[in-house]
Amino acid sequence: MTRKLHILTGILLCTLLFTSCKKEIITDDIYAYWKLQNDVKFTELAFTNLEFHDVARSKHAWIDPVVNDSIYHYVSVSVKGDSLCLVDANNQEFIFTIKELHDSVLVITDFPGADKDLVFKRIYQTEEHKIREIKATDFPSDSLDINLKYQPYIWKEYGKLILTNEQVKQAHTILENYMNKKLYYTIKDIEIETSTPNGTIKTEYSNSFKKDGIEPLPFNHYFRQYYGYMKDGHIIVDISLIHNVFTLDNPFLYSQLKHGEYGVKGGGNHYGYTTIDLTVGKVTDFHINAEI
Repeated sequence: MTRKLHILTGILLCTLLFTSCKKEIITDDIYAYWKLQNDVKFTELAFTNLEFHDVARSKHAWIDPVVNDSIYHYVSVSVKGDSLCLVDANNQEFIFTIKELHDSVLVITDFPGADKDLVFKRIYQTEEHKIREIKATDFPSDSLDINLKYQPYIWKEYGKLILTNEQVKQAHTILENYMNKKLYYTIKDIEIETSTPNGTIKTEYSNSFKKDGIEPLPFNHYFRQYYGYMKDGHIIVDISLIHNVFTLDNPFLYSQLKHGEYGVKGGGNHYGYTTIDLTVGKVTDFHINAEI
């Protein structure tokens, strides 16, 4: 009887020990915004701001290392057992081990190139109908150039092309020189087509800078989103100029600029765009938005 009691006690202790060591993982809690809380040194990938979305069964992930102009994009995110599974646009799967996942805590262990576990805190979206804003002038100048590396609509038309850091630097230098010297005053007239009362199309030419005196803000008062494509054998770089960014729900406003082009109609000289032919090294179009 005593022997049986000892065996039963041993089984109960093992069960308790197993239960206490069992990882707490609630699969659906992965779909959230997460921010790294501890000081981790990375030698490979750097996971800092995580955006894991589950919208209409389209599970996308955006991971911003913050330390540079890149963002990691994955077309699928899921949790299988104790593994975080990410799949990129090339259908390559990446597996990371989850130590803890529930409610407001995510801990990833054995992360490649990291000197310790990654401890994340859930970051909640902003209050409903509360608009948040960031301005380029609130950021250091070396944080204003953003190389967009996920442009599916542009790729569909022109083929996939991701600018190198060196090409972004080249475009940066060309545009900075152009704006500092106010060379936009010499840009060729803009062709404008308008409908007339009798139904015909009237074509006019206008240089908005000379006519209206509209000038851009200084060069470093803009975030600059760069993306490139090939056209007639030339490397073309389009650049969106953005002074301020607004959102209703994304807590990572700067990361949002890395997702894709931030398009704005109106807004005056707080927004604009330019096109650079990198093959010949010159600006071919420069535009500042109208006030409305």
